[in-house]
Amino acid sequence: MVGVASQCARSVLSLPHDAGAARTLRSHLASVGAGWDPQVLHAVLLLASEAVTNAVRHAPAAPVLVRIADDDEQVGVEVVDAGTTPLAPSRCADSPMPRTEHLGGRGLPLLGLLADGWGSLLEDAGDDLPAGARRARHVVWFTLAHSARPLSRAAVPA
Repeated sequence: MVGVASQCARSVLSLPHDAGAARTLRSHLASVGAGWDPQVLHAVLLLASEAVTNAVRHAPAAPVLVRIADDDEQVGVEVVDAGTTPLAPSRCADSPMPRTEHLGGRGLPLLGLLADGWGSLLEDAGDDLPAGARRARHVVWFTLAHSARPLSRAAVPA
């Protein structure tokens, strides 16, 4: 609608740095995204779970923060961990999908395959840390348009 600003719903979830973090996130996302297209919801569930699992596996032990923004056009998710090194830009561009028999490492290629945009950056921890402890923290982000058909797109060979 011309001249009408879209409403942006925001949600922030702090997850413990443990094996149950992704499960808690999926439950939260299922509630937040109940009105989304099922393909978009399933893709967001998968991608956010992968990003949280990577944060728990590879970042220093600290709560994992998940920020979700949703408006009329797209969903944006940021997974923030205590890491201080962003992914190399080449990892964000075209990470190859591992071979079928490989037991892990599908998170980044899935982001590249299903998300409309994604990346990695460092942000200032700001006021979230005690005085004197300011430092950067790692963010993996992705966006997915509500009009996207990510699972259909992924099923079609390039």
